This record gives sequence, structure tokens and C-alpha cells, in this order.
Amino acid sequence: MKKFLFIVLVLLLFNGKNSNAETKDSFSHLIDKLETVELEGKTEYLYKQFKSQTESLKCINEKYSDLFEFVKNKFGFEKISEKNWMKYYEVFQIEELPSKYDKDVILINKFFDIFENKYKNDRIKSRLIYLNKIRNRDAYDEELSYLMPSNSSYSNKYHQSNVILNENEERILNSTLIKPKNISRFASSNLPNQREAIKYAEKHATRPNKGKYYVFSKDCANFVSQIFEAGGRKQIVYNGSYTVESGGWWHYYDYGHGTFLLDAGHKHSYAWCRANTFVYYFGTHMTTKNHRVFSAQLHPGSVIALDSSDDGDWNHVAYVTDSDNYTANYSGKVYYDYKVAQHTKNYLCWTSYSLNKWEELENSGARYAVVRD
Repeated sequence: MKKFLFIVLVLLLFNGKNSNAETKDSFSHLIDKLETVELEGKTEYLYKQFKSQTESLKCINEKYSDLFEFVKNKFGFEKISEKNWMKYYEVFQIEELPSKYDKDVILINKFFDIFENKYKNDRIKSRLIYLNKIRNRDAYDEELSYLMPSNSSYSNKYHQSNVILNENEERILNSTLIKPKNISRFASSNLPNQREAIKYAEKHATRPNKGKYYVFSKDCANFVSQIFEAGGRKQIVYNGSYTVESGGWWHYYDYGHGTFLLDAGHKHSYAWCRANTFVYYFGTHMTTKNHRVFSAQLHPGSVIALDSSDDGDWNHVAYVTDSDNYTANYSGKVYYDYKVAQHTKNYLCWTSYSLNKWEELENSGARYAVVRD
């Protein structure tokens, strides 16, 4: 159902509102002081994490007890714990739950985005211990550059993983009603055949191409990678090596061997199938926490990404198949409407429709990105 369009363009200048006040969550007080590491002579912050995994789970379960009880009963889970939290997280990301829980689901996903950071920080610290043993830790390490937060100087230096839009451009884009020509917008696409990419996105947004590709439970990056390939982008394989360790951006089906990483013989690089690695691999044109500014940068063929808690980890990617060149007021939010094709929650629909929640995530402190292609 389309979200109600309150008013026409001409009147927006006078009474359009675009509140981006963040919705207060119930767990910020549980977040620990940020840890730091030294890399290339700079102090770098690690991911924000909770002081106690056990206490944070107890807090979120008590705060949203009705919803957690609903999920537990519907899917036959045990009470949420450090052993099964990933099952709950997957449900909140993928499943369609009753609409009365929509705002709660956004905040719960933000919670889990922070909850998982302890394990990411543990991996970073383990990698640094290993690097200290074998060589100078200040020498560039590709694995570490993918592990560090996107907003770290280290990852930004090598991947342009979080290119923040400057304040002047934000100010201009946040006040315009028509997409301004004096602000340089990104090329519509670097793909050889954008038309075919959009056709593929529209066809398979709600009908996954199971005949050719594996379908993950969290399938967003895999789907956008398929769109790239449909648009003519060639896979990138380093030294002819189809191994996760070799990096690159690739997928293929191995008929001659058993399974590797996944069932049925499908093989993928991490950049092909993991949202955060995908964004690091291709880099970002720009990032912002302002949804209206973000929407002003979009066009058919844009690849978009989301960091739901702005913690430096890109959680989700999607593809834009169409966009408006004028702003309008949709249920109290002013932005340039855009049509999203995505997987994980599979849909093809405009942001102004109720199924699409991209504009609502601004209120929970999310960061948006336009990804290079």
C-alpha cells in the first residue's frame, strides 16, 4: 500500500517537513567505551560493542518481550541466548512480521548489528597478534583492511569504504526540490549494459534465479553481484585461483568436485556474497546519514548500501531501478522517491510504498551509501 502523498511540489517549500531525529533506543547505555589499536602510526577505533553480551541480551529481551515471545513460538526457538541469537537475528532481517512490530524490528536489528561487533573485534585483535608474530604490524595487510570498520582511516585509505559527503554539498542537497545540476552527480553506471542489469533486477527481485545461482538466507550482495554480471561486468579472479583466500569478485559452479563453502558445488568469493566485503571491494562514492541527501544522489543503476547502526559495518546492499527528479512529502518525510530491487527481504518497489523501509532507517541512526560499480 502506497504511503500517503501529502502535498504537491510547489507547496513543499513552505510546509514540507523532513524530521531526521533519531528514535531513542533502549540499549545505548549498555555500550562499552570504544577500544583502540595503533595502525600505520594512527590510533584507530574498533567497532562499538556492549559491556556484557549476557546483560545486553537480557535487556533487549525484556524491552521487547512480546515480540521475542512471538518469534520464539512461531519458529519453535528456545529462549534467546548467546547460543541461538543468530537465529533470531536472521528472522528479524528476513521474515515478514506483523506490521505492529515494524518500528521495534528496526531497533532490534540495530541492537544485533552492535551485538555481533564483539566477535568482529575479537577477529581484528587475533589478526593483529598474528601479524605481530610474523612481521611489522604497520605493513599493509589486506585481510585486516577488510576487518577494520569502514569509517577507519585504514580501511578508507585502501578501499574508500566510507567517503563522507562534505557539509556544503549536504546543505545544498537537503534544501532543493529538484535534483540540482550544479552538484556533480555520479555517472548513471559504469556497467557495459545498464539496461540489461535493470531488466535482470526487475525480473529476479521477487523470483530468485535458482537455476543459475545459489540463494543465501541473507542474499542481498549475491543478488547485486548477479545484477552486475547481467550488466556485463566481468568476474575478477586473481592468478586464476578460485579460493576465498585469493580474494577477487567471482562465482562459479563446480561440477567436478563436492561442495566448498556452500552446498551443491557453488563457489563464491566473499566480495560476491557478503555485503560489507562487497562495499569494501567496490568502494563508495559517498555516504550520509541524511536520507533526503542520499536520495538526491540516486538514479537508475545506483547501487546502495546501509549501515543500520552507523558502526562501520555495511549490513545491506540493493539496486535502484528507477528514481524521481523531484521531491515530495511521503508520510512526513521529504525525499526523491526511488525504486529498489533487493534480496533478503525480496521486493521490487518504490521507497514511498509501505513494504520498503529505507527512509525509516534514518530515524534509528543509520548511514546510507552510494556504492561504486
